[in-house]
Amino acid sequence: MLHHRHLAQSNICFRCLANVETTLHCLRDCPDAARIWDAIGFRNGEFYSQMNLDLWLNNNVKGSGAQLFVAALWWNWRARNIVCVGKENISLYKIVLEVHKLVDIIHSCFPGSIQTNDSMRWISWHPSRQEGYVLNVDGSCLGTSGRTGFGGLIRRSDGSWIIGFSGYLGLKDNTFAELMAIYHGLKIARDLGFSSILCYSDSQTVLDLILKGHSIYHCYAVVITNIQDMLKLNWDITLSHSLREGNFSADWLAKLGSANDTKIKIWESPPEALKSILLSDALKSILLSDALRVLHPRA
Repeated sequence: MLHHRHLAQSNICFRCLANVETTLHCLRDCPDAARIWDAIGFRNGEFYSQMNLDLWLNNNVKGSGAQLFVAALWWNWRARNIVCVGKENISLYKIVLEVHKLVDIIHSCFPGSIQTNDSMRWISWHPSRQEGYVLNVDGSCLGTSGRTGFGGLIRRSDGSWIIGFSGYLGLKDNTFAELMAIYHGLKIARDLGFSSILCYSDSQTVLDLILKGHSIYHCYAVVITNIQDMLKLNWDITLSHSLREGNFSADWLAKLGSANDTKIKIWESPPEALKSILLSDALKSILLSDALRVLHPRA
């Protein structure tokens, strides 16, 4: 794009130095741009499948995510100009914060365009309101192949990483995968010596099996009983339900587990591809905390 305006000698992208800088590459497909989209939640394959710029724009400026898309589009362009023209660096953390600030401005300027009903909510992971530890777990079953896995991670209340895990279970079903995710997550937390932890799963069915009782003839009665026995130990454990959209990090690790043959792997540091999701979670928790302080200043 700089080349088209006779501001650069080459038409190769100034940021990635690997591809011709078309408008679509600049706004979406450059790795620097993709990291921004990924960090704010635009990470599905359909988002990147449309190769016509006009159709891509038209598809995403509609619906409940339109304001976030427009704000991210603007800041993607600004971030590119800061690097290419201003020759300065701007952190992904700051870009995502600025995107959410712009969304708030759009909402305040065009309130009539925003749906307002009691069912709307900002979906985020569940940071602890106090100093503490949060365990997110999930199970995964890969389509008709039946390959199942589990995964999870423990974070501090500010979203900072402590430890993660993933594993492969063989050809099982999703209920077993969800149960084993909780079992391994609690076992790892216990082995690390945590005395208080909040555990979140997006399977209400599995949580009910653990918390509301089950038949002694249930096919997974042994696993359920093992989890219940851990809950009775001398520590403070809370099992709660999370919406799937608030459990992306654990879901990513669970899918990693089901796609590999390793029985269990402990992640002392997060996998590189998971970092943008973790950043997004941490930023959401910061922004949510700020919003709560505004709404409830004495809380």
